[in-house]
Amino acid sequence: MNKINPLVLANLRSSLMGRLKLALFKEILGKQDMAPTVKEVQRYIHSFTKQQITIVELAVYVLNDARFILVNHQQMAQDIGIDELFARLDRFPLKKPIFFEVENYLPDKPIGVMVHCHQLKGDIGHFYAITFMDENYPSQVSYFEIRVSQLEPEPAFCYYDQDRQWVSSAKTEPGISKNQPLWLCIEILKYLSDHYTESFLTLEQSLEKSKKAEFKKRDSAPDDRVYTKLVQQVFLGEILCHVAEVDFEMIRPFSFDACFMIPYFEIQQAKRNIDDHVQNGLVVYWKDGAFLTSDDYLTYMALRVTGISRVKIAVLGDQGLDNAKVLLSGGADLLPGVHIFASPGIDRMDEASRMMYLDEYVARLSAVMNLKDLIKSRCVVFSEDSKTGMLEVLVQSNGFDTEQTTIMSYSNCTKIDLLPLTLETLRKVNKDLIFIVHRDKDYLSAEKLEDQCKKITALGAIPFVTKGTDIESHFLDPEHISAIIPTISLESAVGLVEVAREKTRELSIEKMLKEKYGKKHEMHAAEKPELAKIYESDPERYTCGKETMNILRSMLHSIVKGNKNLYEPSAHLEFAQLKEIASRIWNY
Repeated sequence: MNKINPLVLANLRSSLMGRLKLALFKEILGKQDMAPTVKEVQRYIHSFTKQQITIVELAVYVLNDARFILVNHQQMAQDIGIDELFARLDRFPLKKPIFFEVENYLPDKPIGVMVHCHQLKGDIGHFYAITFMDENYPSQVSYFEIRVSQLEPEPAFCYYDQDRQWVSSAKTEPGISKNQPLWLCIEILKYLSDHYTESFLTLEQSLEKSKKAEFKKRDSAPDDRVYTKLVQQVFLGEILCHVAEVDFEMIRPFSFDACFMIPYFEIQQAKRNIDDHVQNGLVVYWKDGAFLTSDDYLTYMALRVTGISRVKIAVLGDQGLDNAKVLLSGGADLLPGVHIFASPGIDRMDEASRMMYLDEYVARLSAVMNLKDLIKSRCVVFSEDSKTGMLEVLVQSNGFDTEQTTIMSYSNCTKIDLLPLTLETLRKVNKDLIFIVHRDKDYLSAEKLEDQCKKITALGAIPFVTKGTDIESHFLDPEHISAIIPTISLESAVGLVEVAREKTRELSIEKMLKEKYGKKHEMHAAEKPELAKIYESDPERYTCGKETMNILRSMLHSIVKGNKNLYEPSAHLEFAQLKEIASRIWNY
């Protein structure tokens, strides 16, 4: 057994899933705040019989995966069409088990809900195994089975009643909605159907060196008939093939699903040989304002992950050439090889969703490709901003060991909810990593900020919220400015910051109004005087940092010669929250 790091222990205690994990550790070891070894876990798992498979599944998930989704019961759908819901759940079964932490179902504590999907014998459909857990786990759980099969739909519900008797009931039986635990199962499945998509490979699956033949069978891939016909026409000499150069952003994959099915090791290998892929280029054709590629998703992903901005393409036919620089025209001899990959389900989504998931997948691949830094790191700091320079200076000024800290941007993820996919991957690389997620305070209310921090904590990460509206607010410190630019006295620095803040005062108040009322904020302009009072009570909190910093730097440019870069480390950038995190990681 091993003593748990105090920082990790604090994170575990902050969520239900973490507390369940600690309770299971205590069950295995008989001691608190200790983590079992692999052998101790194996002995515990092997102590159960095959008839206790549900207990084993729960324990394995809590010990090894431990991801969860935070859900507010009050926001769950109440008007649920069970027939339609079950049909969808049977058609699109959950691929991996998932855990929900449901708030506001019980008055004073959250409840954990574990969902597994299993296939019925005879391939007649699926049923969902749902387990409720609370602080009494592992000694006490509640178990339900919901049959969603469209071929043999009954009995739809099976569960233990209050007398611990196994009972079953039909889908049409009256009073289902009055059975609160059973109806919560329905609500969870409805939420699952509406919100949750798990279409990503785990790192272990990606690292498996699968036979390429399994990914290149034409009969298992999406059929792009337009592409096939155009290739035939090129070989028959009916149309030309043009070699050209084009901005990479003009290229789209025909199948987004295919991009997700390429094993990580193949993309990594392709990245090492990127010059060959750049030289070969992509076979494309023009459709709906973009060049579509449907033959070599490996090259497409390698080029995208590498960040190539301009690429070579082989265009089938004459359409779209106005959007490219044509280098050579000819026949089939200009075509590189053809590869087609399998498809897992992203193509059913709308365009915006497909691009969002592909961007997130690319971000994950980019993160994992920096393996050397991650292996020697103690912590990973995720930045809300695409440019991480200011955050790097800030953590350095607060005692973070730069050699053991990796900073990554999660700007591709418009929702913090998508970060679990990245964290799961990084934990496979280095299980001891501590994660810190930067979140701008913006003009969010205390309640919204608390909700954001809960979501971050639910990921097993530590939230870092800026002291002002954004990261720039930390650098608007007069003492810092005077220390970085010695020719500026502290008194002058105070005056410069005050002038810059005054120039953005109205903009800051406008942003406060927008946060409160959204698109209809103009209808509430009469509230600006009241918001102005709130602003004046704490300008450091409510000043729009980025715009104020731009004005301050412009002022410095006119009065200071030489270095005017304020984004440098200093003792005046110390921030209690970051200082405490650093001291706990490096035991200062």
